[in-house]
Amino acid sequence: MKALLISFSELPTLQRHLYVLSAGLAKLGIETTTLGSNNLKIDAKLQSNNILIRTPSSPKPSPQSLFAMNRELNKIAQMAIEIEPDVIHFINKHTWNYFLIRMLKKKLPQTKLIHTFHDPVGHEGDSVQKGVVLYHKLVERLLDAIVVHSDIAKDQTLKALKPKCPVFQVPLGEKPWKPFNSVPFGSKEVLIFGRLNPYKGLNHYPKILDELYNLDPGIHVTIAGKASDGIESNLLAEISSKPNCTLVNRFIEDNDIDGYFERADIVLVPYTSITQSGVILDAYSRSRPVVAFDIPGMAQYVPEPENLVRAFDCVAFSRRVAELLSDGASCEQAALSAWNYGKSRFSPSKMAEATKNVYSEITDF
Repeated sequence: MKALLISFSELPTLQRHLYVLSAGLAKLGIETTTLGSNNLKIDAKLQSNNILIRTPSSPKPSPQSLFAMNRELNKIAQMAIEIEPDVIHFINKHTWNYFLIRMLKKKLPQTKLIHTFHDPVGHEGDSVQKGVVLYHKLVERLLDAIVVHSDIAKDQTLKALKPKCPVFQVPLGEKPWKPFNSVPFGSKEVLIFGRLNPYKGLNHYPKILDELYNLDPGIHVTIAGKASDGIESNLLAEISSKPNCTLVNRFIEDNDIDGYFERADIVLVPYTSITQSGVILDAYSRSRPVVAFDIPGMAQYVPEPENLVRAFDCVAFSRRVAELLSDGASCEQAALSAWNYGKSRFSPSKMAEATKNVYSEITDF
């Protein structure tokens, strides 16, 4: 079987997804080719089957993006014809995808077209939420299958988008799993990691920081990630003014990620909505336990009930963090449990095996 995997994204996590999945499928005997952005943000060891495409810096529609699309899409379609894949898999949403899919359906009518929907209906409060829904509704009409990475994403896709093609759930597993690494207990370092978006509970940060300081002034929280457009500067100023907080408001380079997680005892995920979470997998793959709000979909990623706190109860949330940080044995056990749980369900090999099964089912290979 031949598979062509496409991602025009310049986001590191999606670039990693592209190359990790391709490598995993190749190990299972699938002949893979990738088309990815030439603006690489990760340290990828590229081979001859990894083709780079000039892409716009943003997936949003713009005159620059459309000009570049006209220049590139015919070349991409010709490459696909020469490869003759049985499956073409679009890894993430992008403006170019819709036009390329329409082109490929005409030029390669026997090839099956698959698209992964990471956040099928977007997140409440995101400025692009309506655009995300519109994109998915337009694209799903042209597909042979949709891939999602969680129960809640599958439910959203079926209920809100009502696709005519089948929807398959595949474990999320783009994070290479590291050997177990004990928590540096005693540091009382806590991490909130990733792009600062409203749905990640940004409005709850000041209350959580205050409660943690009241419980134990020695607990220190590092918040590392660039604030998204539209986040109020007053809120960021309030967060950074807390005596127990360091706010690193910038894009975190790939080479720096390990250090942030390995210095922390616990990772906090006070999200208000979730479909999947690369941050939780980042934590688990580096042996760090997670404390989160008990919102729909979170239990699939955080199975320990004691680490799932009643939604938006910042007092109880902070109390659980302080409890873990005061008990070295409990913190270490939570770390080992997180590492084992993630490895058994969300490793790259699990994602590749399930994806291969999707390809086989829709192509009869």
